[in-house]
Amino acid sequence: MIGVVLFGCIALWQIPIQLTPEVKKPTISVSVVWPGASPYEVEHEIVQSLEEQLKDIKGMTKMTSWSHYSQGSVTMEFPVGTDITLAMLELNSRINQLREFPDDAFEPIISTANLSDRPVCWYVLSPRVPSDAELRDFVRRHPHLDAVCQPLLDAHKWDLRLYRINQLSGEYPEIGDLVEIADIRKTRRFIDEHVKSRFDRVRGVADTFLMGGQAEEMQVIVDPERLAARGLTIDDLRTALRSRNKDTSGGEIWDGKRRYVVRTLGQFSAPTQIERTIIATQDDVTTYVGDVAKVRLGYRRATDSYR
Repeated sequence: MIGVVLFGCIALWQIPIQLTPEVKKPTISVSVVWPGASPYEVEHEIVQSLEEQLKDIKGMTKMTSWSHYSQGSVTMEFPVGTDITLAMLELNSRINQLREFPDDAFEPIISTANLSDRPVCWYVLSPRVPSDAELRDFVRRHPHLDAVCQPLLDAHKWDLRLYRINQLSGEYPEIGDLVEIADIRKTRRFIDEHVKSRFDRVRGVADTFLMGGQAEEMQVIVDPERLAARGLTIDDLRTALRSRNKDTSGGEIWDGKRRYVVRTLGQFSAPTQIERTIIATQDDVTTYVGDVAKVRLGYRRATDSYR
C-alpha cells in the first residue's frame, strides 16, 4: 500500500496531463508575387492555375487559397503522419510543369510553414533610447526645455519614450540629438543578410518575416518627351532591358582533354551599364537608355508602416 501511494503521488505531480493535445497538421504553402497586380488579376492569372494543377495531389485533405494585392497563395493540408518531403517533391514537379504565369510574376515560393499561423515571437529593432539619468543630464544642459522633457521622464515604456522624442524633435531639434537615428534602409539590408538568415536556421523555427524599412531597387526614370521624339515607346524600353538583363550560355569549347564552358555575362550590376543599353537603331542613329531616362539606385516606395 505504501508503494502504491508513493508511486501514485509521484505520478500525480510528475506526469503531464493534457486534455486537448496540440496536433499540428502538415501544411505546404505556395505563394507567388506579381508586383502591381490587382487581387482579381492574381486570382484569375495565378491562383486558379495553381489550384487546377495541385487539386489532385495524393493525400491532400484541404486546400485554401487567397488573393491579395501583388500576391497570391495556395495552402494545402495533409493528414497527420504524412511524409511532407514526398509531398513537396510531387508538388514541385507539378509546379515545374506549369508555364502559364505572367512574365512579370516572380518564381513560386514553396514553404512548409502555414502563412495563417500567428507568430510566436516578435523582435523589434529600434534606436537606443536614453535612460532617465541621460534625460536629467540633458535637462541640466538645456534648462529651457525642462517642462517639455517632463513627458519623456514620465514615459513608463521605452517605445512610448521613443515615440514622444520623435514627436517633439520636429519642434525642438535639440531633443532629436537624444537618439542616434540609424538609416532604416541600410539597417534592413543588414538584418536581411546577417540576422534573418540566422533565425531561419534555428531548430523549430518555421519561418521568419522581415517588416519595415525600404528594399533597394534600380530605378529607371523615363522622360516621355525624349522617348516620343525618337519614335519609341515604353514597351520598346522594357523589351530592351528585359532581353539584355540576363546571362547567356555560349556552349562548350574542347581543348584536348579539357572542356571550357563559355557564357556571356549580361545581368546589370551598375546604373552605368543600364544607361549604355541600346534601345533601338534607326537610320544609323543609336538610342541608348541614358538618352531618354535617368538611372539610379534607389529604394522602393513605402506602402506600409509598422509601429
